[in-house]
Amino acid sequence: MNRKRETYHHLRRLFNCLNSLEHIYLTDQELRDFGIKLLPLNLNGDNNRTGGGEIQYFVPLALEKLKSLPQAEFDLAPFEPGHGLTYGSGLLNTFRRHLGQELPRHLWRSPTEDSLSMFCQWESTLLSFNITRDGIVKNPMSPDDYYWTRCWEFTTDNPSYPHLIVMSAHNLHPGKSEERKISRGELIILLRMIMTRIEDPSLEKHEIYPVLMVTAFDYKIRIMQAYFDGQLHLQLGPFIDLERYSEDKKDLILSWIMNEPAGNTRKPTEAILSRSVKAVAAGDSP
Repeated sequence: MNRKRETYHHLRRLFNCLNSLEHIYLTDQELRDFGIKLLPLNLNGDNNRTGGGEIQYFVPLALEKLKSLPQAEFDLAPFEPGHGLTYGSGLLNTFRRHLGQELPRHLWRSPTEDSLSMFCQWESTLLSFNITRDGIVKNPMSPDDYYWTRCWEFTTDNPSYPHLIVMSAHNLHPGKSEERKISRGELIILLRMIMTRIEDPSLEKHEIYPVLMVTAFDYKIRIMQAYFDGQLHLQLGPFIDLERYSEDKKDLILSWIMNEPAGNTRKPTEAILSRSVKAVAAGDSP
């Protein structure tokens, strides 16, 4: 079995393991057993490295450059308590629409530069796959159950970049103590996205498929960079609290969505950690 197929089957087994769990956040022991490396992501960093010396595959647009671009009016809906999943997906859609909204004609720099999205390489899309886009622990009719939905993806039209941006909303209300924890739903979405990219024939020359996740938990946004190179690397940014509108917070999130894809994605992946292989052996079922 070649390395790429080995990677795919390993991620599929890990996916099955996570899909069978019923608790929300992975424990430190589960992270170790599954070979998942969790590190911080410095959202305000100005270099191409993240916490722990990790390679950064998404370089945010400089805030100075973002502020210099023509922008349409930004309308952030008010926070409505008690509607976590609906509000979270609506909040993400606000950012998506803001990128694609047509600028006032007097702000056009050229006939093709008629929206903010024209100033970056990303475009909104929706990847299809045969795993449900939503997930539940028990009964979706109960407000206490964990439920999430994958909202949108952004890809480039350049096959040199297998990078992907994924937006998802979760009906969680995390506090400060959950800021350094990863939820089961985030991982399930992430793994399925990476597997989808591995199967894409237009990306067959690549070995690493980086994903930038923009996740909404009610009015809190988290940005996470993830990739698999024989080990699953997750770099979590702090929660960005949007209960009250802030121009600086809005610009920070947009700067990451309008990032520049980077990094060597054709480098052969490392051997999968032996303890990780053993831990996911229970996920061999299709």
